[in-house]
Amino acid sequence: MPIIIEAKGPIGTTIIEAHNGRVRVKEAPPTDPLKIDEKIGWINKPGATIICVPNKLSIWIETVKPREGELDGVSW
Repeated sequence: MPIIIEAKGPIGTTIIEAHNGRVRVKEAPPTDPLKIDEKIGWINKPGATIICVPNKLSIWIETVKPREGELDGVSW
């Protein structure tokens, strides 16, 4: 089952989805001019990042083997 997180930032709310050991920006705020974070798609390797400068959002992978069904960490 996917985990959906709503992260509020200076230009709006970013919808983040985590599922099966990978994560993506499912929906960038409507006011994000380029939506590059949304266009990156899924990431799943350690060191991979998704960054949205206008919304001050950073997502990165730190581990590939969390316990089943658990997030390694969430912050914004």
